[in-house]
Amino acid sequence: TTFVFGMITIVDLRLLGLIARGSAVSDLYRDVVPLTWGAFVVAAGALHSTRLLLESCSSDFPLGLGNTQGVLGRYLHDHPLGKVALHLGRPLSIHPIAYMTREPYRPEASLRGVASILWGGTGTRLRRLAALTPDRSAKLGFNLFGSLPPEEHNGVALAPDRRDPDGAAGLDIQIKFDEDTDRMLVRARERLLEILDAGGYRPAMKKWLVERAGTSVHYGGTVRMHESPRFGMLDAWNRIHEVPNVLVVDASSFTTGPEKNPTLTAMAIATRACQHLASELRSSGGRVAG
Repeated sequence: TTFVFGMITIVDLRLLGLIARGSAVSDLYRDVVPLTWGAFVVAAGALHSTRLLLESCSSDFPLGLGNTQGVLGRYLHDHPLGKVALHLGRPLSIHPIAYMTREPYRPEASLRGVASILWGGTGTRLRRLAALTPDRSAKLGFNLFGSLPPEEHNGVALAPDRRDPDGAAGLDIQIKFDEDTDRMLVRARERLLEILDAGGYRPAMKKWLVERAGTSVHYGGTVRMHESPRFGMLDAWNRIHEVPNVLVVDASSFTTGPEKNPTLTAMAIATRACQHLASELRSSGGRVAG
């Protein structure tokens, strides 16, 4: 079992990469000093956390920190996004913004679901106020956010021939939607129209658009949990299997991406993992069990 020592707040990915190798940088990178802390928590987001680990190579981990099975960076997912513009037979309330959850569970589509969110915001409300129909409109639209089942071929990898302005390696992002994803979004759109029609709003579709993969920027899954290192980097407490005192606690740890905004889920997972870590450190004199 390998351990990396340190838990600090990170603001620069170059600093983060050095820490993951067992060193920290002080005094504007002029000095390299060893770390002595008992645990390290990574929460840089699905892409940046993955890049950090991929860049953190050593003789023990030539493919990236803890990446003994080559799973790091795989299983990337993002929300499929469809947008539909509608004209209704009569105005509908636009405030507060309406949210319609996925259709009832179907065993044949257990990892397929779509939620519908009414377009809204301050600009929309001001336009309706100017039209003397405050908070009601017969011309509106919905964003349809769907889930994307995990696929090993969707992922990110380092692009060493490209560099970001801060000097960090670029990333190649590979993600695509299959025909089932398109059918899932169309099915959700038709369900939305049926519900509005049943409510007496007589919807007429004026525009339908399926955005390209990656548009939602709700990335996750690239440092995923799994009980086996063959299929995931992290254990049930967000600890890297091969380096158990390093935790990754952002959306990269997700195994799947349900049709919900990921922020609260990521916060809940981070809270759970860090509470467990704190308890373990207190009970073990500042060391994580390997």
